[in-house]
Amino acid sequence: MEPGETPADCALRETEEELSIPRAEIRLLGQGDFICNQRGFLLRPLPGLVSPAGLATLRPAPAEVTEVFTVPVEFFRTTLPQPCAYDLIPHVPESFPYEAVGIPRDYPWNCGKVEVPVWLYGGHAIWGMTARIVRDLVSHL
Repeated sequence: MEPGETPADCALRETEEELSIPRAEIRLLGQGDFICNQRGFLLRPLPGLVSPAGLATLRPAPAEVTEVFTVPVEFFRTTLPQPCAYDLIPHVPESFPYEAVGIPRDYPWNCGKVEVPVWLYGGHAIWGMTARIVRDLVSHL
């Protein structure tokens, strides 16, 4: 976001810059749920409907967008993603101040698991953060 910009302004500006879809051709539908990433960023999607006229103006900015494709919403409503997951394993540095925080060196750090939904459609994979956003959006339809 740029200074003084609202999340909606930012989403519409970025869509126009990256895909050449005029903001007037997008009807925002509200805000999605917050999605937290293990890399430390928090994302709040702003889903919207693009008009047919807006879709006709779609021209990806080559410096920012490699490829654009569409998938019918019904596909996501009727097809479960392939369930994939990986373990989050803490790697605590030797320099961690165990004594200062009052825990032993063999402290049982919690591990975690990250689910990575994957849909395959028309030779494309919809996965990761994009798939998490789609899964959340479809759950509210």
